Amino acid sequence: MEKKITVYVVRASTTDKDGVKTAVEDGKSKIYPTKSTANAAVEILADFGVEVGIFPEKRVVTLA
Repeated sequence: MEKKITVYVVRASTTDKDGVKTAVEDGKSKIYPTKSTANAAVEILADFGVEVGIFPEKRVVTLA
């Protein structure tokens, strides 16, 4: 059975002058199942001066 879910992808990003975050092309990314874990990752990376953003994506998963 397949199901469509939302996952949260933390990617390297840049912020333009209007404050809009855009993902960096070919930048590294990591997938998180919940928004709270993605936010925790963003906070940790911000402590090290790494600029990242959270981008929700719909993914299709197969349930066994």
